[in-house]
Amino acid sequence: MNKGLLLILGVGLIGPGCGGGSGDGGRGPVEVLQGDAAIQAAAGVVITMTSALDALLGSAAAMQAGARSGIGSGRSSRAVRVDCPLGGVIDGDCREDGGRTFVTTASQNCGVVDDETGLTAIANGRLDATYEATGICGRSVPEGVAVTFSFADYREELLQDGSVVGTSETRRLTQVSRPALGGCSENDGEVRLDGDLRTRDASGDFEIRMHSLSMDIVSSGNPCTESVDAAGDIDVADLQRGSRFAGLMEGVRMTRRVALDGLTEISVDGEADIDCLGRLRIRTTAALALSGSCPIEGAMDVVVGDLAEARVEFGTSGVAFDYQVDGVADFEAAICGSDAIASCE
Repeated sequence: MNKGLLLILGVGLIGPGCGGGSGDGGRGPVEVLQGDAAIQAAAGVVITMTSALDALLGSAAAMQAGARSGIGSGRSSRAVRVDCPLGGVIDGDCREDGGRTFVTTASQNCGVVDDETGLTAIANGRLDATYEATGICGRSVPEGVAVTFSFADYREELLQDGSVVGTSETRRLTQVSRPALGGCSENDGEVRLDGDLRTRDASGDFEIRMHSLSMDIVSSGNPCTESVDAAGDIDVADLQRGSRFAGLMEGVRMTRRVALDGLTEISVDGEADIDCLGRLRIRTTAALALSGSCPIEGAMDVVVGDLAEARVEFGTSGVAFDYQVDGVADFEAAICGSDAIASCE
């Protein structure tokens, strides 16, 4: 999912924005790496984990934006078909029952423009939303209203100047969002995810499966810094780097901000059980600066199972592994897709 997601609900039903453990993913037996290979693979797991969480954080932002939009074109909508601004149609319904508002939509090549980014979003599939409030069909949703989004066989493309720059698709995905107010980010609050997602853009190509994955998000500062506490089962296939892992995150904290130079800076700390590694402990010692799909600077210490702590440093030329943390690189290679680096598969 991406910035364009949920704009589709804005056609006819949602108006212009306003408001103020186990973790094996069913993979079966997996080779558990040992020694130096485990440390090398751990670096890739951390980068993939942070990139996947970053992608999911972007989807949360789009959904929160939708939750703060208005529903309807000034009236309650029931079983309406609306022509989309850039072609295609959307069938929808908005109704209230039991203290909640239910919005259902089915898109067919429905095209709209994101006014903030200028990107075009084209959607196909089913997207429903349940808001924990009433009196909002045809009106704006007050800030802070909890919402559950349900996607079924849904696909969305983002285009810039007629070229596809990103896609998101899911067979089934449920996201529960409980927004919080007072921070500098529209992501603030609690997010719970179950289902599958494939997301592709310039930063990577990921297939993600989630079970009871939670992200609790707070933000502050200028530039805005988001802190994300993540827990739950996640299975990630990094199709660009050719690796895959499944794991249980047990209190992984990621901090994220977009620096003044435009680079995304990420730190990640905490513990996880990873199928191809065992117990993994992570401590970021210098924030990772992401450029495309690879960090171009930053450092972290990792502990895999019973192995001694090792240091991993990233630069514009690749990655360096210091197995003894004595200040001397024991192994160096390019991080993205390098056949020289062991990886989880």
